[in-house]
Amino acid sequence: MTTDPERKPATPHETDDILRVIGKAVLDKQATHIRMIDLAEVVSYTDAVVMVSGQNDRQVLAIVDSVESLMRSELGMKPKGIEGKNTAAWVCMDYGDVIIHVFYAPARDYYDLDSLWPEGKERSDEFIKELESATE
Repeated sequence: MTTDPERKPATPHETDDILRVIGKAVLDKQATHIRMIDLAEVVSYTDAVVMVSGQNDRQVLAIVDSVESLMRSELGMKPKGIEGKNTAAWVCMDYGDVIIHVFYAPARDYYDLDSLWPEGKERSDEFIKELESATE
């Protein structure tokens, strides 16, 4: 494997910027049960995972569209892949440094991804409080 000397590795600040934009996008569409977990010290495939719920398939798709739109407009980022839009029960958005899971609430309970990374650092409260206070 070769590395590109021009490409800088992701830094925590960059991941934080991504999490802020995702937080803004999901709060704008009234997503519920928002979890942002720092996995930089836990797994090698991503720095963070975000899990949110929508109350129906239309809200799930609205959340996905909001994330995709804000990530592109504010950070110039496009997803490496999006899976699950056809059913909207569980949509996975891969931005490399951050993976977003948008669930229809019953599917989230069924798959229980929330229990997969107990050693990850929970960051939801700090970002949600910051974003909510910015809108007041």
